Amino acid sequence: MLFTRVLLPVDLSEVSSDQLDCALQLKGYGMEELVILYVMTLEPELPPEDEIALESLGKRARSSGILVKQVVEKGKVSSNILAVAEKERCSLIVMASSGKT
Repeated sequence: MLFTRVLLPVDLSEVSSDQLDCALQLKGYGMEELVILYVMTLEPELPPEDEIALESLGKRARSSGILVKQVVEKGKVSSNILAVAEKERCSLIVMASSGKT
């Protein structure tokens, strides 16, 4: 299997939904688990609307039959992406080229 665990960093913009669609196509290449990461850069707590958006992405991913882990971190986006990818032992990071961040 090429990609068993995939990291999907999202900014919860509309692009995140398209990004999820792209990541879900990797199921055909052996993806078993998707780690959805949201990094808060300014907020002291996750706003309710962001929590709903994040849960919606997770629900969509779960409905495709893969395992989903949702992670929320605080701080610098790039550092957190790399740290979570290593911690979760992700074999691939799927990122969009535009969005909020």
